[in-house]
Amino acid sequence: MEEISWRQKARDFWFQVGDKNSAYFHRVANYNQRKKLIQVLKVDGQVLVDKVDIKNAFITHFQQRFTEPLVNRPFPVDFKKDLFSLDDNFQLTLPFSELEVWDAVNSCGNNKAHGPDGFTIEFFKKAWSIVKNDLVKAVDEFYITGFVPDSIGHSFLCLIPKKESAEGLNDFRPISLVGSLNKIISKLLFRRLRPFMSKAISPQQFAGIKGRQIHEAGLIANELVDSIRRSGRPGLILKLDIEKAFDSVSWGCLLRILQNMGLHT
Repeated sequence: MEEISWRQKARDFWFQVGDKNSAYFHRVANYNQRKKLIQVLKVDGQVLVDKVDIKNAFITHFQQRFTEPLVNRPFPVDFKKDLFSLDDNFQLTLPFSELEVWDAVNSCGNNKAHGPDGFTIEFFKKAWSIVKNDLVKAVDEFYITGFVPDSIGHSFLCLIPKKESAEGLNDFRPISLVGSLNKIISKLLFRRLRPFMSKAISPQQFAGIKGRQIHEAGLIANELVDSIRRSGRPGLILKLDIEKAFDSVSWGCLLRILQNMGLHT
């Protein structure tokens, strides 16, 4: 376990598959740990150096950012309805089979960073014959209740700097290191929904569609700008900053949209 822990800290592919306990390996691991250490934080012009003050500043910042105020949100009247048929809902709401659970486990990476449970996906793969019955029961429990128990759902939160010499609150993005069961359930839901994604996603969208890369949107935008310039016609280009769109999802709005699409509750 100690060897696996150091290999994950190093985050170096060569040392994940190559040499083991070397001085360079430990230098890489220790450098990564030092680089992620937040020694100074600037908040509203004030410089914080005390660890407790830095921790409290981050807690307050993300609590405000991830808490949705009680507001009356407008909803489009002509929003597309009933995109999913009764047969679609039947397929989507079937209980998960043992084969589906195994396929989800097998499709996950072996040594990704583990959550509080300390187990990586590789453990479930190698011990499948021993743990499969308990794992399938846990998935069945989630299917019935729709919830993961707090004892299993707990996760580690890690702040990743977005740039070198990050010092401000917005210079860090939170990453949740969830337990293996959460990863397996998420993979199950994704694989179940994937065949129906084309009904919910616009054909003009790039993110979330297999075979498309999000950077292609920038290339197409450049082509459109050049086309407008060559045509000599007036045009309008609108750039929207949606930096926080995926970090702070309004669950109430999302659930309303999914129900409006015709998905079973």
